[in-house]
Amino acid sequence: MTNLLMERSSDRRDNVFGFLEQSIVVIPSKTSFSNFYYFTGLDVEDAIAVFKKVNDSCEYVLFYRAPTEKEITWDGPRMSLEEMKHISGAEVFHLNTLSSELGELLQDTKKLYFDLGKDEKLDSMLLKAREALTQKKAKPIIFPRAIFDPSIIITKMR
Repeated sequence: MTNLLMERSSDRRDNVFGFLEQSIVVIPSKTSFSNFYYFTGLDVEDAIAVFKKVNDSCEYVLFYRAPTEKEITWDGPRMSLEEMKHISGAEVFHLNTLSSELGELLQDTKKLYFDLGKDEKLDSMLLKAREALTQKKAKPIIFPRAIFDPSIIITKMR
């Protein structure tokens, strides 16, 4: 990734945070590659970008499936989790931890921007994590009560 591309991607992420208020945006590379690339500058498969803003706190998180040794042997090298973290500046987790992290990421947000209907497995994970938050009884939990198409924000930026 060139320095210019890294800088542009960083500016775009800053801009998306400007549109968010107590919200979260989830963009998978598999089904929304152009949007994923626009915000991350990363040309990778099997990754999900998450942008969360609560009050003045902004979080940029990536979930990525690092290549197995067999994939490296047959398909050639791909970025490791550590390389992705260094290049992207994001907090990076293995993709298989997404379902366990979603509840915490959704908590304290009022709006979820996600393109439903393109990835059944991811749709199910997000909806289950959201539903689990509705079942918590400890204290009043803030969670996204509505899901919006991310193009509402993205088209304003392009």
